[in-house]
Amino acid sequence: MTIHAFQSASPLAADGAALTQALGRAKVGKQNLICVTGPAGLTAMLWLIRRGYDRAVFTADDVAHLGQPVDALLIPHPCTIAQLKSLLARGACLSEDGALIVQIAAREDATDDDVRRILGDLGFDPLHRLSDKGRTVWIARRAGSDDFEKAA
Repeated sequence: MTIHAFQSASPLAADGAALTQALGRAKVGKQNLICVTGPAGLTAMLWLIRRGYDRAVFTADDVAHLGQPVDALLIPHPCTIAQLKSLLARGACLSEDGALIVQIAAREDATDDDVRRILGDLGFDPLHRLSDKGRTVWIARRAGSDDFEKAA
């Protein structure tokens, strides 16, 4: 018998409570410049704008050419490790203490330690792993930032 990890039918972008929790854990507020990307990005943008996050911007896939560093990068869809590496390798345009909020695809064979290692290799300190309704969301900050508390 094979047991497969449950993949949520809805991305993080479609769950306002989960999105609120992720933004809160990442210490991202309405005053922050947030870049949203990916296939579920427009859904997240609607939610953000309706709740007063007027500094949120959407980019289809090229997060490197926004013109200025952003405070947070939100990837609110089940993102594979390969997609994450590709997005961040092209220059995520995050400020020095920028937050990364990413939903990792449940079908990934990567363990939590693998995700921590990959985020570290990409220049991020993983802070929190949120798991709810079949979704796994990672919150990380640019490595070396002093403006956050590390997770225990």
